Amino acid sequence: MRMMSNAVWQEALKLTQSLEEITGLMKDKLDAGEVEAFLSLLDQRQKIIEQLDQLKNESGIASWIDVADKEVSQEIQKISQEIANTFRHLLQEDQRIKNILEEKRSITLKKLGEIRRSQQVHKTYEKGGICGAFIDSRG
Repeated sequence: MRMMSNAVWQEALKLTQSLEEITGLMKDKLDAGEVEAFLSLLDQRQKIIEQLDQLKNESGIASWIDVADKEVSQEIQKISQEIANTFRHLLQEDQRIKNILEEKRSITLKKLGEIRRSQQVHKTYEKGGICGAFIDSRG
């Protein structure tokens, strides 16, 4: 195992904090209906995750959140705990975002169904399939 430097862990902490910030912005953009901005932030987040993976692999670190090595400094253990807490928070936020996306999807599908029904009715009248004259049987 390679020497775990504080600089590597500080960089990982900085990246996870960026993930947390971007995730908050993603939720805001989604709430505002700004889909393009949401997707752009999602791409940024994916790049940060890839950076974290690359940093971990290059440094020979098995896990950001499970530091079992007793020879690791207390500072690294503290950073690892902060990273773990951030990841837990990100999982919660991801679930909230997923719920918002599901709700928006459901609303969109409902609206799409209404539009389709409206178009079918319109086509029926457009073709003249129903007689335009109504017979009044009371008369």
